[in-house]
Amino acid sequence: MEPRLDEHRLRGLHQLGSPGRAGQTSALGGVVRAGHRVNSFVGGHRLGVTLAPRPARAGGSYREGTSVASSRPLDPGERLRYARHLTLPGVGEAGQRALRDARVLVVGAGGLGAPVVSYLSAAGVGVIGVVDDDVVERSNLQRQVIHTEAGVGEAKVSSAARFASQLNSGVTIMEHRVRLDARTALEILPEYDVVVDGSDNFSTRYVLNDVCVALRLPLVWASISQFSGQFGVVVPGLGPCYRCVFPRPLADGEVPDCAVGGVLGVLPGVVGTMEAVEVIKLVTGVGEVARDGVWLYDALSTTLTRLPLARDVECVVCGDGDQRLFDGLDGTGRGSDVTEAGQVPQVDAAQLAELDDPLVVDVREHTEVAARPVPAGWGEVVVRPLSTWEPSTAPELLTAAQGRAVVTVCAAGSRSARAARVLLDESREQTGPRIMSLAGGLAAWKEQAEPRARELD
Repeated sequence: MEPRLDEHRLRGLHQLGSPGRAGQTSALGGVVRAGHRVNSFVGGHRLGVTLAPRPARAGGSYREGTSVASSRPLDPGERLRYARHLTLPGVGEAGQRALRDARVLVVGAGGLGAPVVSYLSAAGVGVIGVVDDDVVERSNLQRQVIHTEAGVGEAKVSSAARFASQLNSGVTIMEHRVRLDARTALEILPEYDVVVDGSDNFSTRYVLNDVCVALRLPLVWASISQFSGQFGVVVPGLGPCYRCVFPRPLADGEVPDCAVGGVLGVLPGVVGTMEAVEVIKLVTGVGEVARDGVWLYDALSTTLTRLPLARDVECVVCGDGDQRLFDGLDGTGRGSDVTEAGQVPQVDAAQLAELDDPLVVDVREHTEVAARPVPAGWGEVVVRPLSTWEPSTAPELLTAAQGRAVVTVCAAGSRSARAARVLLDESREQTGPRIMSLAGGLAAWKEQAEPRARELD
């Protein structure tokens, strides 16, 4: 079924104007610097040759197993450079020409974006756009391998463009030194065939999902943390979108990022390379795209696990109903009904102690729980980090409660309020237990129990 959220509705919900385009061109092999707008161009094809439909939008939407039809055969230099692709079954010359004529946008030039940019450049993707508003820092060099010590302080998009151009002079790199939000996404994304999320933050991922569904663009996304990562592909109309899996965004910072929780330096290289593989499959039509599930990679156990998923007919973006979540969107992918703790019942520590054997759901990360466990005597405690919640988590917790009150707990009250909201939404389908969130989280309890302590969890 076709997605119901079209581009015009998305603009209205985000209170956006028309994106507009500039009509300048770029020669293949150059580096083009852009602000909020992408120059309208097809590198190297302004010679009266009409480009065939893009793979992402053939006939108005992506069709599985299709690829870009090329405008000209490979020249001798290209045949030599990409010889190992030309002998691959399912790729061959047609696939390499499709890569050459493709336009791929990589959002984020950090840990995930680095392997994507490098391998897509090496593969001969004709136009690669890079979006990032940050500069290279020394702490980036542990994992962001396209940047160097000499580039510290330089804009990441410029550093990435230089790396890609030195690797493959036949690739055009578009630099977009902007912070991606709904407005800039609607200005930039229409010029590309496939979008790759290498940002590794919640707000950007949700904006990309929503805009890609509206524009019917395939989105390859990934996320990493410490020793593990996950990735998937959104193909509008042919599988679930990101909101089908994770309906409501967490606020950036609610789950420890690389700066707080750390990350194994090689991990984004592994997961980002998987993103690059999915892009190549989308463009060439070879293989099966990872569009019906989430893939989980654990570096410590060396396991790759697929969680099969289906499109949610009630999804607020690609489902069959109204997109109520979008009312009040602020341009960051969040609705006004998502973040306010006041929308769920609150309980303080004293009130919690008066409850009769409640089920206490600790939604912090396991590392946080190990550092500061929930106090003894609060009731039965189960640990379910909010970052790991799946569609089945809420029903399982309500069943485990067996009619008892459920109290969600986190460090400062924000994550627990979100978890309580999910449980409340689920319990409306049945006669469920009382559901509450610990007001202010363990930090508030700590200040009450230990007046001299002021350190947040």
